[in-house]
Amino acid sequence: MKILKRLLKWINESLLLISLIAFITLIIIGTYSSRYQSFEKEFVGIEFSLNEEVYIEKLLIFDGKLSDPIIGSKRFEGRIIYGEEIYETSLRFKNNRDYILNFDGGNTPDKALRQIYIDDNFYNIVITIYEKTPGNTMSWNNNTGLVFVTPASDIKEGSAIFELLYEGYNPGE
Repeated sequence: MKILKRLLKWINESLLLISLIAFITLIIIGTYSSRYQSFEKEFVGIEFSLNEEVYIEKLLIFDGKLSDPIIGSKRFEGRIIYGEEIYETSLRFKNNRDYILNFDGGNTPDKALRQIYIDDNFYNIVITIYEKTPGNTMSWNNNTGLVFVTPASDIKEGSAIFELLYEGYNPGE
C-alpha cells in the first residue's frame, strides 16, 4: 500500500513534466512535418461546362513547394500553369479547398481559374473556371459553369470527381 501511494505521488508530481514534454514533442513534430518539399507535377484532365457533353483535354502544372503537415492544412507556394496562363499563388487548403487569386496575366482574360478542390492525396482535383460576362465581370455557377477535372478522360469520370469534391465539400468539416 505504501508503495502504491508513493507511486501515485510521483505520478502526480511528474504529470506537469510529462505534459510539457508531450507538448514540446508535438510542436517539434508539427514544425518538422510542415516543411515545404519541392512539388512539380503535371496533371492531364478535361475542361468542360457542367451542362454540356463536350470537353477539351488540358494540362495543369504545379511548380513550387508543397507542405503537407500532420497537423494543419496543406499549403502550396509557386506557380500553377494552365494552358497559356500562369498563376503565381500561395494556397492554404482549408478542408482541401482554396481560391487561386493571383493571376499573372496581362489584360483581364476571357476565363480564369478560381476555386480549387483537392482530395487528401493531391490526386483528384476540381478547379472552377470563371468566364468573362458581357458586362466585363467574371462569373461562374454550379449548374452551367466551366470546370477542370483530373484525372478524368471523359464527362462521366469528370462529373463523378466533380460531385465527389465540389458537391461533397462541406465547409463545416
